[in-house]
Amino acid sequence: MRPVNQKCIFLNSNATNPQLKLSKLASFHYEVMEAHVLKHECFQGAEFEDKQISVADGLLTVKPGFQWRSFSMGFHAPLVFFGLARMGVIDKVFVYGQPWTIEHSLLRAVLLQYSGTLGVDRARIDAIYAQGLVDAKVPLRGLWSALARWFGPRGA
Repeated sequence: MRPVNQKCIFLNSNATNPQLKLSKLASFHYEVMEAHVLKHECFQGAEFEDKQISVADGLLTVKPGFQWRSFSMGFHAPLVFFGLARMGVIDKVFVYGQPWTIEHSLLRAVLLQYSGTLGVDRARIDAIYAQGLVDAKVPLRGLWSALARWFGPRGA
């Protein structure tokens, strides 16, 4: 398998991928309930499949059952409550809508877990996450990026 392209731009389209369906297992712990597709330029030419993900034709498909932790998603509700962030897309799992960081947190978790297989290092993962937050105009993106870089998981 060819390593992940080092020049990456987040290209997700809400027209084909309206909303990430997940369940909240515990504080900061989430599970994908329906297959979710993320398009990202860095997956062009890469191919891989196992029981949790598949990568083909520039698309990453996260399969039902994939679990990850995300502190940025857990802090979304208090930030909205105190007026520091806008509500996200309405979702029955989250009181204040889906967190703005949801797809980027999922992409980051997948890249960290499969970094060896996909050939992408931690610095590149952090850069992809930070750029994704900028492209999506996520509120407090600098804070999320720094916290993920400093305190986030170091890989699987």
